Formats: sequence, structure tokens, C-alpha cells
Amino acid sequence: MTAKADRRSNWTLAALAAPCLPLAGLGLPLVVYLPEYYSNQLGLSLASVGAAFGAVRLLDMAFDPYIGGVMDRTRSRVGRFKLWFAISAPILMLASYMLFMAKPGVSSLYLWLWLLVVYAGVSIAGLSQLAWAAVLSPQYDQRSRIYGWWQAGNVVGMILVLTLPALLPLLGFKGHGSGVQAMGWFIVILMPITVALALWKVPEPQVVSEVKKSGFREYLALFKRPSVVRILVADLLIGTGPAITGALFFFFFGRVKGFSHAEASLLLLIYFIGGLVGAP
Repeated sequence: MTAKADRRSNWTLAALAAPCLPLAGLGLPLVVYLPEYYSNQLGLSLASVGAAFGAVRLLDMAFDPYIGGVMDRTRSRVGRFKLWFAISAPILMLASYMLFMAKPGVSSLYLWLWLLVVYAGVSIAGLSQLAWAAVLSPQYDQRSRIYGWWQAGNVVGMILVLTLPALLPLLGFKGHGSGVQAMGWFIVILMPITVALALWKVPEPQVVSEVKKSGFREYLALFKRPSVVRILVADLLIGTGPAITGALFFFFFGRVKGFSHAEASLLLLIYFIGGLVGAP
């Protein structure tokens, strides 16, 4: 394959990045909005909400390597990763609807169940999309360009979903629940449209790779490599700060600082816009 053939058009990369809009629109509220919403608005205890989110995330850590191995062994006419990406869409749509449209009085079991489903869908979608992006070009520069589009899609998705709870009060919609439900509809409506666009417009080159054993012993062997340990520790430290900040955001700005949900949402939107402007 020539260098020219390896260079994907901007339209192709835009189609690949399009599903990042609902995916990022799901990822941010899962961490920032839903814990406080289920605790303060839907009547669950903070302890049960924290236990559900923490335990499900730990289970999700074990699910990722498993589903990654299944993807590696998948063979289909549409491709390994496109197939799994298509499978993830209805899972995420259903789980998002159940989580964001929940009514007061839901049980802890309800939260556990749909968190398990949504994080399974997030894992399938994230792994398949990133792996799909990797096979679009073997060239380093082109992969940087591909993932640049992917990252841009994530940032735009986060900003778009954050505008909903900040703008709804200006349009006459009252209550924090309206903003959370609007986020849910944002995900449910955009997910099938953007995933279908990506499946239609973005090819998946067939890459012949050597089949290697990847069992539990091989995973443990990775931890013997200093470079892998450094990357994992750095990733843990980088992720811990924003995770703590996100989980406590509404509790702090609401109970300590006295901001309303709409005002706190606007502050969060300004925060992300500032990060986007300052990134270059």
C-alpha cells in the first residue's frame, strides 16, 4: 500500500470521529452527573451509589482484556472491529436510556445492573474504535492525524453535552432532572446516526497478523517490564485527579459553595472550553 493510499481523507476521519460525540457525551456524565443525581435526586444513599460505581469499574478492568482477546479472534466479512463497534451501539443506547431516564425510587440493584451493561458497552465501543483507527494506516504520521481527529471528536462531544444542562433553564426547562434526561436523549439519538455513518464511510483494512497466545500468564509478564509499569503508574496518577474532581464536583459546588446545578454546569462548561482554548 502506498503512502498516498494510506492517507485517509478528512471526511473519512470525520466519520470515524463522529461516534465520539455520543461516546464522550456518555463518559462525562457517568463520572460527574450520575453519582450526585442518583444520590440527591433519585433517593439512593451515597454509600450505595459509591459502592456501585466503584465495584463496577473494578469489574470493568477485568472485562477489557477479555473482550480485547475475543476481538482479536473474531473473523467476519465486515471486519473484526466494525462488527464489535456495531454491536456496542444498541447496548449503549439501551443502558443510557435506563440510566438517564430513571425515576425516583429506583433500587441499588437497578443501578448496579445498568452500570454493568453501560460499562460493558463502553469497553466494547472504545476498544473496537481505537483498534479500528489503528489499522487505517501503518504510518506514524497518519496515525497521529487519525487520533487527532478522534480526540477532537471527544472534546466537541463533551462541550456539546455540557451545554444542555447549562442552556435548558434559559429555554424554560426547570429542574436538574431535565438536564440529565437531555443528556440521555443526546446519547440515544446521536449514537445510531454516528455509528451508522462510521460503518458506512470508514473502511477496515484486512491486516494479517501473527496469532500469539495471550493468556493470563502473558498479561502478568507485562508487569515485569519497567516501561509498562511506568506507563501504568503514570496513567493511574493522571486519571485519579480528574476522577476525584469529577465525582465531587456537584457535591462541592452545590453543598459547600451554594451554586445551583445550572450554575455549576455552566462553570464546568467554561472549564472545558478554557482547556480547549489553552491546549495549543
